[in-house]
Amino acid sequence: MLSDVTIVIPTFHRRGYLKDCLTGIAKNLPECHVVVACDDDQPPFLYGNSRWVKCPYDSGLTVKRNAAVAAIQTPCTLIGSDDFDFSADEAREGIVRMARTLRASEVNIGFEIDVLAGRVNQRPYEGTLEYVPGEYIKEHRVNFIWGLGMTTCLIRIDIAANYFIARTSVLRAFPWDESIRPIGGEHADWFLDLKEANMNVLFIDGVNINQMPYDASKQDPRYREYRRRALTTGHALMKKKRNIKQYIDFNGGVS
Repeated sequence: MLSDVTIVIPTFHRRGYLKDCLTGIAKNLPECHVVVACDDDQPPFLYGNSRWVKCPYDSGLTVKRNAAVAAIQTPCTLIGSDDFDFSADEAREGIVRMARTLRASEVNIGFEIDVLAGRVNQRPYEGTLEYVPGEYIKEHRVNFIWGLGMTTCLIRIDIAANYFIARTSVLRAFPWDESIRPIGGEHADWFLDLKEANMNVLFIDGVNINQMPYDASKQDPRYREYRRRALTTGHALMKKKRNIKQYIDFNGGVS
C-alpha cells in the first residue's frame, strides 16, 4: 500500500532539515517513494528511495510542487515539508491510515476522496472558507459533529494544514498557480480552486505529524528573511488575484 505513495518534499536553503527529513523517511517509511523539489543553489542531496527535481533559483513553492507532481509515477501523493519529522511511529501510522482511507474511500463511503488532510503539531487548521469577491476570504472552524460511517472520523472541509494525501491525478488536474510566488497565498488559493470545482476534500481525525524543533544551524542564515516574504509577496498576489481586501484567519486575524 505505501508503495503506491510518493512523498513530495519541497526545500529551499534548509539542507540540515532536509537531511534529517529524508533519513526519517528512509528508516520509517522505506516503502514510500520520495521526490525532493529544490530551488536553491546547492548541490543535490539524496537519501533512501528519493529523486531530485531541480527548479530555477528561488522560483517558489508553487513551481516546486508542480514540478514534483509532474515527476510522480504513483497513484497517491503525500505533500510534506523538509522540516517534518517522519521518523516517529505516529507519522507512519498516520500515513498508513491516510493511504488506506484514500484508496478504499469509494467502496467504504460511496465516493472517491480527492484530498485527505491531517494536522501538523496537533494544531487545528481544518475548516471552511467563506469567499466574497471584492471583499474578503474568511476561515471558519469546523466541529466534529458527524462522520461518514467508517472506523475513523472524516469531515468535509475546504482548507487544512499543509499535510495531506491526494490522488496524483487530482494534483495534475489542479496545479498550484505559479504566478503566486515565491511563497505565501498559494495555500488558500489552491484550496479555493478545489472548492469551486466541488472536489471531495476531507479531514481525517487522529492523523498528525510534528515539525522538527527549530535549529538555526540546519538552515542558511538568509532563510528567515526569505520566509518573511510570505505576506508581502505571495499573499499580496493571492489577494489581488482573488479580488479581496482582507483575509481573515481562524482566530480573527486580518491580513
